[in-house]
Amino acid sequence: MLNLSDEEWYIMSKDIEIVDVIKNQSLLEIGQIADSLYIIADGYFQLYHIVNKKEFTISFSSKFASITALESFIDRTPSKLGIKAITDGIVFKISHKDLYTSYENHHISERIGRVMTDISLQEKFRVEHQRNTLSSKERYLNLIKEHPKLVSSLKQKQIASYIGITPESLCRIKKVNFIDTNETNN
Repeated sequence: MLNLSDEEWYIMSKDIEIVDVIKNQSLLEIGQIADSLYIIADGYFQLYHIVNKKEFTISFSSKFASITALESFIDRTPSKLGIKAITDGIVFKISHKDLYTSYENHHISERIGRVMTDISLQEKFRVEHQRNTLSSKERYLNLIKEHPKLVSSLKQKQIASYIGITPESLCRIKKVNFIDTNETNN
């Protein structure tokens, strides 16, 4: 992807803070201005919003992904999204000010920012495509396939909100999937 020289790595790393995060810790509360961009070194994180006091999962992110409430981060407006840790983890944190100062002063920062944006857009389009073309069952099975360790750390309501169904519908999908799996194994 990008090969960084020692000097380029130093330029990029001098403004980055390594942060240990504990399960359920919030990186961003709804209504706050997203002042930091995080790159996940370890752990799972949830990007969510709340409608009528009900939490809806936008996405789950893990190792090497970047996460922030992008609209708030860029526009400097209160965030409509929240970010919290699903598991213990480690993130690399860079402030909005430091990131944009680095963009202005170092070409390598702009290149890395462009690559990170490209990766984030690819993931966003992949998730949107799945939501628009796959059944609830297929989205559930994809989640298990893509993030088996994550699924065991999630509550039923988190999985259901990510898939876009009720927890009761998720129970029915899991029950049918369990039966289908057992029938194919016999």
